[in-house]
Amino acid sequence: AIRVVAEANAAAIRAVAESLNATGGMNAANLKIAEEYVAAFSNVARTNNTLILPSNLSDIAGLIASAMTVIDRTRTGGAPPPVPKG
Repeated sequence: AIRVVAEANAAAIRAVAESLNATGGMNAANLKIAEEYVAAFSNVARTNNTLILPSNLSDIAGLIASAMTVIDRTRTGGAPPPVPKG
């Protein structure tokens, strides 16, 4: 069972990699990240949890830029970007 899950995960990762390298793949990734960010942000107000959030939480463009930097550096084998403070 563990092997089946591992093989399914590997296939999913390959599919994502192929999609990112296809024409429009990075634009699709940007859109998906933005959609997930907005959905997660809207759920923050609906819960009774105490959260510590970054001061620039509403900066969707900055979040997408950071995520795309991570993706680009992962593709090129570069070091990950430094974690922002604040």
